[in-house]
Amino acid sequence: MIHIFPQHQWHDESFIMGEPQDLLALADAIQRAVAMHGDPSKPPAQKVETYTNDGEGYNIFVVPMSKDEMNNLSLPYRLPGLEKQPGTPPHQFVKRGKNE
Repeated sequence: MIHIFPQHQWHDESFIMGEPQDLLALADAIQRAVAMHGDPSKPPAQKVETYTNDGEGYNIFVVPMSKDEMNNLSLPYRLPGLEKQPGTPPHQFVKRGKNE
């Protein structure tokens, strides 16, 4: 079980909280994604299947990106009025090669 709480606005904290074995699975996905970055024969996104404390399942995608890609990515803020910032939504990068 992992919960990811994004920033509401600039300078707010974000939190990744989870059970130890699930945080280790996330850490493993991060290591795999970084190791495969730049290898066109490997999927660019690593997926971790998890769930929240109400039992609803969801996927976390780990996608290594270049600085230019990061500069074009939409911002993660969730406060009303800030959630629709210009930039490419993260789903567009995951579509490049889902690890499913």
